[in-house]
Amino acid sequence: MNLSTPTLRKIFENYGHNNELLIFLLGVYAAKSKVSPIKYLFEEMSIDIDTAKRALIDLEILSNNDLKTIEKIQSAQVNITISENEYETSIQNIINHLKGLKKSRLDITANRKALIKKWLNKGYSEEDFMAVNSYFFHLWKNDPKFSRYIKPETLYNEKFPNRVETAREFYSSYNEYKAEIKSIIHSYEEVYKECMHIEPSIDRASIPLQSAIVLLLNNGYSKEDIVFVVESSVRSWSKKPEIAPYISLEKILDNKFPDRLRAAKAFKQKKNIALYDIFGGGSSRDK
Repeated sequence: MNLSTPTLRKIFENYGHNNELLIFLLGVYAAKSKVSPIKYLFEEMSIDIDTAKRALIDLEILSNNDLKTIEKIQSAQVNITISENEYETSIQNIINHLKGLKKSRLDITANRKALIKKWLNKGYSEEDFMAVNSYFFHLWKNDPKFSRYIKPETLYNEKFPNRVETAREFYSSYNEYKAEIKSIIHSYEEVYKECMHIEPSIDRASIPLQSAIVLLLNNGYSKEDIVFVVESSVRSWSKKPEIAPYISLEKILDNKFPDRLRAAKAFKQKKNIALYDIFGGGSSRDK
């Protein structure tokens, strides 16, 4: 669906008389486009910013990002302007952040300045750039096909707004599950050392790895479920010479995780029944 400012204008012109329908259409627009109508409302329509802001806060329907956008628009009297010194400082901070991640030389060229300045003028913050830098660096750094695209020309091109949304969504979930992610990775490292007698090779900051854990947690699996499968898989696979060299946390958490969880639970139940028989409980079939 191609949604843009003309779409919003059409919504208000054609359906502004019907409040319920207008609210519904704006909700669909925001969900489909992943773009808030906030900036459009203040820049294109004759709305008193202070009055609207107080009403929106009172209704508790503003996100922190919405508030930041309104404050930037308000402080600049609708047109966001940044001094040249502020531009230079922000550009330097953003490029240095990416340089620090890559640990390689990264020059500040006129083209890179223009790219960053364009998005700063549209209301994006240094934090937005740094979120994109971090997310896509850790996502692409070990991928031969994409690692060469970890540069301003790619990260800040016309897809930058979508990249900001992707990075924001990930880090929002990551912050929610930070403790669980750390615990799961630690459990893998400990059981791997116990079974393989060497330190595992693992990138704790890997976006694919962290995303796999977040996906499972979002799908309703508990931290205990994930740790159970991790420990069961490592202990089982480490006994098979043809599989042991290829053990990885990413592999354990792939799309076969549900099957691995069922198999691990079935094996544990069978083992418990066997132990019950050994210690004189009798066969469950005799009950």
